[in-house]
Amino acid sequence: MALVRKNLMVDPEALRTLARERGTSESEAVRDAVAFALASQEMVAALKGLHDVGAFADFEELFGAFEDDAAVEPGRVAERRKGGH
Repeated sequence: MALVRKNLMVDPEALRTLARERGTSESEAVRDAVAFALASQEMVAALKGLHDVGAFADFEELFGAFEDDAAVEPGRVAERRKGGH
C-alpha cells in the first residue's frame, strides 16, 4: 500500500484520544479509522444482502421483537440486552 500525504481537517483532541487509546500514532489512528469505515460498509452490505434473500425472515419468531437501539434511552441498551427491562 502506497501512502500519500493528505491535508485533513480533524478534531485534534478526538484524534489524540483515539491514537492514545489505540497505542498508535495519530497517522496510524486515521488509517485505522478509514479501514474500519470501509470494513463497516462491507459488513452492512453483506447483512443487507442476507436480508434481501430472506436469511433473517424467522428472526422475530426465534428471538422475539427487538426494538431499535435509537428508541431506547442511553444506558438502557446494555441492560435490555442482558435481559433487563
